[in-house]
Amino acid sequence: MLKFKEVVNLTPHPITVFVGDRQTTIPPSGKVLRAEENDSEPFIFEVEGMGCFEGVERKLELNQTLVKIFAENPDILFIVSLPLLELLRQHDANLFNVAAPDTGKRVVRDSEGRIIGTKGFVFLKRPLLHSKGIKGLQ
Repeated sequence: MLKFKEVVNLTPHPITVFVGDRQTTIPPSGKVLRAEENDSEPFIFEVEGMGCFEGVERKLELNQTLVKIFAENPDILFIVSLPLLELLRQHDANLFNVAAPDTGKRVVRDSEGRIIGTKGFVFLKRPLLHSKGIKGLQ
């Protein structure tokens, strides 16, 4: 079993996790981690019968300092947004201690359909475990 000494929620929201009959809330750390957004010049597009709208092409940039911080703290579980987790995946970040709340198959909703929590997390990378612990961390 993978164990962490600490969890740091780098999203702006508390994260409520439902496991069996237990409910745990992970408060935000006060530090919000976002990808850097670089937008193109705005352009105008039209939808017939609705009018004109403005659009941009957005490229998300990854701050490599963040990847280093994650890598240097393997005993800390860092919780980030799913878009940031996917950006890390695109950059082949080989990190097992970065996860996002699962808002897909394991999301928990109230009677009105609003998200109130999750039953688990989506990890960037599944750790390779063996009898001596996590491979590559001895």
